[in-house]
Amino acid sequence: MAILEANQLQIPIVALVDSNIPNRLHKLITYPVPVNDDSIKFVYLFCNLITKTVILSKRSQRPKVKVKRL
Repeated sequence: MAILEANQLQIPIVALVDSNIPNRLHKLITYPVPVNDDSIKFVYLFCNLITKTVILSKRSQRPKVKVKRL
């Protein structure tokens, strides 16, 4: 299971969690985000938001290079 493997490697875990997650797994998640995972719209919105945030963050970290025009 990915949560157990990430925990063994000491990788912080961000996860969407529903109220029915087993307590032993809930304790291993570094940043639990409580949600109703039955709502497909919310899951889509959340994943879309995270994706856009990562893309924008990567763009802002690129070194700006000046290009000489010939």
